[in-house]
Amino acid sequence: MPLLTEVHFQNYRSFLDAKCRLSPVTVVIGANNAGKSSFLRGLLAATMNEAPARGQPNVEVYQAFNNQYHRRSDMMMESSHIRLRRGDDTRLITFEPIFPAFTAEGFTLNETRLYRLNEGVIGTAETDTEQPIVHSDGEGVTRVLQMLSLTKRKTFQQIEEEFRKFVPEVEELTFERADQGKWFLQVREKGLEEAPVALSEMSEGTRTILALLTIIHQPNRPELILLEDIENAIHPRGLKPLVETMRAISKEHGVQFIFTTHRPFVLDAFQPPEFWDDVVIVEKTDGVSRLTNAKDRLVAMRYDREMDKVPLGDLWYSGLLGGVAGPSDLWDEEKPKPVTP
Repeated sequence: MPLLTEVHFQNYRSFLDAKCRLSPVTVVIGANNAGKSSFLRGLLAATMNEAPARGQPNVEVYQAFNNQYHRRSDMMMESSHIRLRRGDDTRLITFEPIFPAFTAEGFTLNETRLYRLNEGVIGTAETDTEQPIVHSDGEGVTRVLQMLSLTKRKTFQQIEEEFRKFVPEVEELTFERADQGKWFLQVREKGLEEAPVALSEMSEGTRTILALLTIIHQPNRPELILLEDIENAIHPRGLKPLVETMRAISKEHGVQFIFTTHRPFVLDAFQPPEFWDDVVIVEKTDGVSRLTNAKDRLVAMRYDREMDKVPLGDLWYSGLLGGVAGPSDLWDEEKPKPVTP
């Protein structure tokens, strides 16, 4: 299945005119309030086929369409545009100043979902449903895993196996019926004979990891999966394997992943040159956000020849790659400048 290869924002939230290349697994980095959330919401809006009603229950969907114009006074009554490319095909979304006037031209995507996980709902008791999915906040993990344990045992066992890479003490996942037709998800640990522990009682990082693995492997997964701040409560050494799992699923099933992060350790998974273009930097100056693919800056600074012993995460943290808080004189808005290490 063809994947998105480029996005171009015009007058959408903090983006006056910004575009970047997209990859099967793209990580978006930048300082707080640089525009990373707007980037994900713009992609969510651009892949939908109709605008939501004002009473739209999905907060992420509603926010993608609401207040979408740049806050500069001279742009408030201008249309907003988001253009997507998929190979030679183009999709153009136009927002008019009166909510929710909205037009879409070009190819369509089957489904896109933006996840902002709430650890408080992951693993809580869930009611039986015929076709469970993982919702944007993480609700549904219990029912999806239970369904997989009954109907797609191989996939369920794969999730258990990958879960053990992050939490080696896990022996198996089990389910227990609660009152009123609800189910609890439990974790049995190795070497402990007592009853298994409810997932809701385990650490935030443990719940987040299992939710992400379930999102990645769920049978009715979206064509485009957007994830905000995947690193929350996850040990740094677990981030690279998580990205590698995304790449494997993308290659096997044609699913695209785009996620934001504040953790330099995530860039360890993008160290080889073939992955440089998969890193998108978001920066804001005077209220205007711009986008840059990290490959363009790494090539300009001759990173592979002069600085390749410096991990990409360290390069970002130091400010040499950009994408940090405050002004930077290392990178002109229009043309990258070589940096002497």
